[in-house]
Amino acid sequence: MKLSRNVLVGSLATVGMVLGAVAPAVTAQAATTSGNIDGNGNVTMNSTDGKTPVESADYGVLGQDGTSIAFDGGDGTTYGTASANSNANVKVLSGVLVLQAVPDFGFGSGASGSTVALKDNNATGAGQDGNSQGLLQVTDARSETPGFSLTAKMGNFSQVGSTDAVTAGDAFEINLTSQKLLAGDGTNAGKVSPISSSEAKLISDNKTQATVMNPTAGSYKVGDLKAEFSDSSSASLSIPDGVAANDVTKPSVKSYTSMITWTLNASPKVTPAA
Repeated sequence: MKLSRNVLVGSLATVGMVLGAVAPAVTAQAATTSGNIDGNGNVTMNSTDGKTPVESADYGVLGQDGTSIAFDGGDGTTYGTASANSNANVKVLSGVLVLQAVPDFGFGSGASGSTVALKDNNATGAGQDGNSQGLLQVTDARSETPGFSLTAKMGNFSQVGSTDAVTAGDAFEINLTSQKLLAGDGTNAGKVSPISSSEAKLISDNKTQATVMNPTAGSYKVGDLKAEFSDSSSASLSIPDGVAANDVTKPSVKSYTSMITWTLNASPKVTPAA
C-alpha cells in the first residue's frame, strides 16, 4: 500500500440478486523447571542438595521441547517454581496520519427496487483491502491533532463474472449511519466531548465523494479513531428499480459487486503569519 498525503484503499460492497500488524521474530527463550521427568514418566525433584527444589538453567521452549514444572513434594514444605518467557511488542507511530482498516459490506439478498440492511462484512469477487469485522480505523500520531477528512467513493455495480456495469436508471446507494469514534482503549476518541463518524450516502456513480470522518483540530485524542459498521443498523443498501424485472416467468439469482475507494486527507497545522 502506498502511503502519501492521500491514502487510497479499496473495500467491497456486495449484494446478490434475489441481490446477493506483524510481530517481529523473537529468539526463543528457555523455560525453567524445579521438577525432572525420568524415562518412566515419573517426576522427581530437581535439587542440588537433595532437599531443596531448584530451577534448571535451561529446560527448552515451553510447550515444545520441555515441560516446565513447579515441583510439589506433597509434604507442605517442599516445593519449587517454574518459569517461562513471553514477548510483548508494538510499532510506535510518530508524526504520521495512517489509514489502518476499511470495511467490506455484504448485504445478502434483496429484490430490485428494495432496501436491505447490512448482513455481514464478507466480500465476494476479487479480494481487496477490506476487512470482515466492519472496522474503519484511522490512527493520528501527530501531536497537535490538526484534523483530517476521510471520504468514500463507490464505483458502479457489475455482475460477478462480468465487466458490464449495471445500467439501471438510478444508482445503488449505501447509507452509513453515524457511529461512535473510539480510541484504542475503547473509550470515546473525543478530547473534550464524544465524537462520531458522519452519516454518509455512498452513490454508485464512481465520482461522488461522501465524507465519513471529519474531526476538527484538537477535538480528538492522539491515537486510534475506530468506527465499527457490523450490525444491521449501521448500513443499508437501496437497490434501484430496473436491475431485475421481478418477473416470475424469468426467475434469476445474480450477484453484483462494487469497489469503494477510501481517501484520507491530512488537515495540516496552520502556522500564523509572522
